[in-house]
Amino acid sequence: MIIFKRKHLSIKWGIFAGLLVFLAILLLLLFLLQTVYLDDIYKAAKKNTLNNVNDKVVQVLEEQLGNLSTIEQQLDQITAEYDIDIQVSGEDGTLLYSSLRMYENTLPKQFYQDFYKRAEENGGSFTEEIAGDIQRDPFDLFERNGEPPEKPTGDGNEAGQFPQNENTGNGVGSDHTPPSGTAQESMLSVRILTISSTPYLVILSARLTPVNATVQMIRQELIFVSIVMIILALVLAMVISRLISKPLSQMNESAKELAKGNYDVEFHDQSSLEISELGNTLNYTARQLKKTEQLQHELIANVSHDLRTPLTMIQAYAEMMRDIPGENTPENVQVIIDEAGHLTGMVNDLLDISKLQAGVTQLNKTQFNLTKNLQAAVQRIGRMASANEFTIELICDHDQEVFVDADEFKIYQVVYNLINNALNYSGDSRHVIVRQECIGDTVKVSVQDFGPGIAKENLPLVWERYYKVDKEHRRSFNGSGLGLAIVRKILELHNAQYGVDSTLGQGSTFWFCLKVSDE
Repeated sequence: MIIFKRKHLSIKWGIFAGLLVFLAILLLLLFLLQTVYLDDIYKAAKKNTLNNVNDKVVQVLEEQLGNLSTIEQQLDQITAEYDIDIQVSGEDGTLLYSSLRMYENTLPKQFYQDFYKRAEENGGSFTEEIAGDIQRDPFDLFERNGEPPEKPTGDGNEAGQFPQNENTGNGVGSDHTPPSGTAQESMLSVRILTISSTPYLVILSARLTPVNATVQMIRQELIFVSIVMIILALVLAMVISRLISKPLSQMNESAKELAKGNYDVEFHDQSSLEISELGNTLNYTARQLKKTEQLQHELIANVSHDLRTPLTMIQAYAEMMRDIPGENTPENVQVIIDEAGHLTGMVNDLLDISKLQAGVTQLNKTQFNLTKNLQAAVQRIGRMASANEFTIELICDHDQEVFVDADEFKIYQVVYNLINNALNYSGDSRHVIVRQECIGDTVKVSVQDFGPGIAKENLPLVWERYYKVDKEHRRSFNGSGLGLAIVRKILELHNAQYGVDSTLGQGSTFWFCLKVSDE
């Protein structure tokens, strides 16, 4: 089966393409809103204005009913502010107010009665668009109902003509005649309202300005704006994509060097917070890898030396016993046995630390006598220590036996390794103290030596893998020198508290705490 590997798009070109797509969508929306849907948006806005004016008219009529002069004054202000004509009549068609002053006595009652009837048929209100300019010639409304009444004659004009550039009562004195060949339209809003049980008819009319010429002008402007925006977007996309992708590309090259084993590589880019944090993280990773590699090299060198020493002694004593008569003595055999045991212990420690680090070690928790566990560890290592003039002292709080729930063999291994570590660094005193103290519902086990101690800044590091405070290699009293790493892993599996207290020149105390069994 052939598997095709997907080729990923680089961040640089991804950002570049994303900005261009965003620009294209923005220009498309701008084109649709400013050209295709401009007329609809304009009419919707005009309809919303008519609704707002309707509410204002209702408020004026409700507050000033019976005060005709105040009503006319306030409605004139509304007409002038919104460029909308207002007419108010009764149910029978009697005109109460009209901003079309020159037509207020010429429009018949039937004009208002017809609109009142239509409003009733439409639930009390309706809005529609009609042909003609109602603000200039309200008789256009009668074209739907037959012959309009005779139009009034303006000053200096022939009958039926509307005076040019005169104030028609709506506060607008300018001529809004549309361009030649453009049909004028108006929007009409009719509403029936009831005030003090009396119905009134409110007719609002507004001129709809033709937007065709505006659309043509906007289209030309959009073409120019689009060209400019495309050029600017191309430049901006290139700059932004380079600013973001360049540091990442540099980090990628440095990361490749790191993968090859060059731990001295540095990640210095500070172009942004996220990239700076990534660089700091990679720098920390490189330092840790370099440190780990150095410690691993030291461990391999130390373990190789410790493995070679017992093997050399075993070989030497075996050859001596073979070649020299009378050397086949129990003492020489014991040396071979001791060195083989030392070698076995080192191998076991290596296997234990490997399993603990891999997370495959499981605890076998039981309730056992911790005090006897400590005594057994002290007695076992004490027999070997006494031959080298070491002394181990066990001090139990009030000679009290303590029971805990834990893995008995693993806790024995912890105590054994802590005592072995103390013997290796006990100094000239060659004395180690093991204590058992009960503190509330916990028991604290500590192992104290009187050696050179550990510097304060090195205390957190003694538990690290492969770490060695004293860089000068010495052969362990018994074991591999991996004891503290094994201790830490076992105590973490028990969720136990542990630590080390040390003073330079006075020695160190390694300790851990376990919960005392309830039974």
